[in-house]
Amino acid sequence: MGLIALWGPPDDQEVMALAKRLKNRGAEAVNINLAEFPGKLGLRFSGQGVFLNDLPLLDISASFMRNRGGRMPWYIQYDKKMLVENPEKWRGLYKDYQNYITEEKSNQRLRHSLLYLLAAKSPVINPLYQNNLHRLKSYLFYYLRKKGIPVPDFICSSHAFTMKDFAQKQFSKGPGAVIKPLAGIYKTKLWSASDWDNHDWQTRAAFYQSYIPGDTIRCYVVDDVFAAAARIVHQGTVDSSMSQTGIEVLDLPCEAKTMALSTAKALGLRFCGMDLMHDKNSGRYYVIDCNMSPMFVNFSRLSAVDIPAMIAEMLMKISGQEAPKRIKGLLGDLKSLLADDVGLRQKLEGR
Repeated sequence: MGLIALWGPPDDQEVMALAKRLKNRGAEAVNINLAEFPGKLGLRFSGQGVFLNDLPLLDISASFMRNRGGRMPWYIQYDKKMLVENPEKWRGLYKDYQNYITEEKSNQRLRHSLLYLLAAKSPVINPLYQNNLHRLKSYLFYYLRKKGIPVPDFICSSHAFTMKDFAQKQFSKGPGAVIKPLAGIYKTKLWSASDWDNHDWQTRAAFYQSYIPGDTIRCYVVDDVFAAAARIVHQGTVDSSMSQTGIEVLDLPCEAKTMALSTAKALGLRFCGMDLMHDKNSGRYYVIDCNMSPMFVNFSRLSAVDIPAMIAEMLMKISGQEAPKRIKGLLGDLKSLLADDVGLRQKLEGR
């Protein structure tokens, strides 16, 4: 039997759900939190091998990579910037940012070396290369378009008037254009001339996309199987995640399922969460995002589709462990999933 590694914080709800499913199936699994390096977690590269504390890397037969453990600062206190009088005070105020520049980059290189070596030796869901694609929006859309996957019209550039011309053409022929984040972190918003005027075209590029009016649909692919889909119920914002109130499980037509499976195959993904847009005017489906490490626990709670159980059994299969197929075990998993969410449980019970 092979050892399964779950790479991510032990208190992450996705990691906890997978750990529970694997334990219920008698799998041998270990949790590794790379964010603990170089504090609690020791990495050793040498001619004799690669070790995580005392665990030989070659003992790992399959992995699920929730995250790579980086500690990039998420914000800078711009409102305090004017109060800084000298470089010493600036370094104190921006300590996290300075640590990232001087220390974290070196630590991250060692983490990445480990993850690349791991993927070369055993299956990883999903390896570092694919995991990076979520933050490379321009390349991701270009690559999918070349593979014949329907994506909305888009343009990425730092050439201001080329970008403005694209946006204005979208408004002249239809619902308009949206501004998407190049790195997949911030929210999508409807384009306006003021956004174009205020953008610093001399220092950074932008990503514009044709706006597709209609329903946003989240779906999951697990091990070449279309697992589930649901319409995102929200309050009408351009980016549905900004006002999401729930989901509505649905059965997609073959066209949309095939599109999702083809997208996962084109990107070399054994597991992913995907956002589709269903154009209310043409009826066509478009891929608007693909997340290689999506959240899936809340979706499973609301849809009663046990995505973590499917992932756990995939990990057991590729690691050489045999997963039990007992219906009783699957029902137990689902009950424990619902039991973790008191509000949802009460709603399902009619309270």
